[in-house]
Amino acid sequence: ALYRRWSTERGALAYDLDYGTDVKDMIGETLTEAQIGSWASRLSTEGLKDERVEACEVTITYNAPAASAILTAEVTTTDGPFRMVVAVTDLTTTLLQVT
Repeated sequence: ALYRRWSTERGALAYDLDYGTDVKDMIGETLTEAQIGSWASRLSTEGLKDERVEACEVTITYNAPAASAILTAEVTTTDGPFRMVVAVTDLTTTLLQVT
């Protein structure tokens, strides 16, 4: 569910206009450390919208020259903790790992 939230443009679902934050929107921009931190916070907040998520901490490794990013989320849910790693380019969002 978290992966879907991060790959859905906000407002794309007519029945839930507050759902989603499309991470591809950050790619291609020259981002400062503060802006990267803001994106990480936005993604954490999006994750917490899922009632099963108790905690969500996101770290972003941004590579502007390669127009890509790696998102690492440390998530705690009602079923326990997990780690999720997602690769992002301007064209794709790919789930790399869930452990």
